[in-house]
Amino acid sequence: MNKISILVKSFIDDIDYCKRLFKSFSKHNKDNLILYLVVPELDIEAFNNIIHDDNIEILSEDLFSKYLTMEDVNGVRPGYINQEIIKLAFHELGYCENYFLCDSDGYFIRDFFISDFLHKDGTPYSILVEDNELQVDPYYHNNHWIERMKSIEKIKEAINFDCQFILTSHGFSIFSAAVLRDLKKSYMDNQKLTYLDLMEVSPYEFSWYNLWLQKSKIIGIYSREPLFKTFHYSGQHLEYIIRGVKEEDIARSYLGVVVNSNYSRDFGMINYESNLPKLLVNYISFKDLLYINIFKIKNILVRIVRKIKIIFLTTK
Repeated sequence: MNKISILVKSFIDDIDYCKRLFKSFSKHNKDNLILYLVVPELDIEAFNNIIHDDNIEILSEDLFSKYLTMEDVNGVRPGYINQEIIKLAFHELGYCENYFLCDSDGYFIRDFFISDFLHKDGTPYSILVEDNELQVDPYYHNNHWIERMKSIEKIKEAINFDCQFILTSHGFSIFSAAVLRDLKKSYMDNQKLTYLDLMEVSPYEFSWYNLWLQKSKIIGIYSREPLFKTFHYSGQHLEYIIRGVKEEDIARSYLGVVVNSNYSRDFGMINYESNLPKLLVNYISFKDLLYINIFKIKNILVRIVRKIKIIFLTTK
């Protein structure tokens, strides 16, 4: 059994994202970690055609069929719910003791090693943050934070976990099979709950894991900040590009980068270092672009008039 592997749950619509991810994985995988790709049975042939690395193994999501749903769960589509369930249930296959969860829209930007994921005693690092910067952000707070935190509070109540501050993650985190086995045995089995039941309470698989980890303390907790830099919405991405932050700058602190496909998919597959004009066209409305051009022209004219005045005054 591997100490640490990587798990990617995907489907045919994300095959181009996976090509980019696999290319970066093969380039930067210095300790020969295994990447397990779980896709629908019907998609296996297409994905096999893009895999050119012996360290990537493809699995059918039918392996988890007894846990999956064909119905929406509280307005969340079944495909989204099922990928969350698969992430929680993957440990049952017994392929690895720990696994790093990587979504298709992320990609590696520097070399990575087992030591990036595991403490020297073999315990997986825990990605636990308060996300204060996201709470401060007006756009994220109003559109995502409030409802997300209400839902995560339901997990706290369900497992009877008392904590002053919620520490969790959005994704790209490391799951310990030991923690998940304990969640299933000590909570789910006792309450006669399925993975689907958990999703009906709150569809946040990372918070189910993270809050149970902190409650049970079944393994030691060695906290790390996120391993991937995630741009949750277009404004965050645009800010970094305008500031001149390059991928090589991000690589000083992160293994990889994610331009969240939930907002960027409509513009095609966007890399972090897409050029500024392209991002402006994609991220900013025509009306706002028009205002920007008007203000830009106005500022240029003001500077020209100022220079003319200076020249006139100095030549009198």
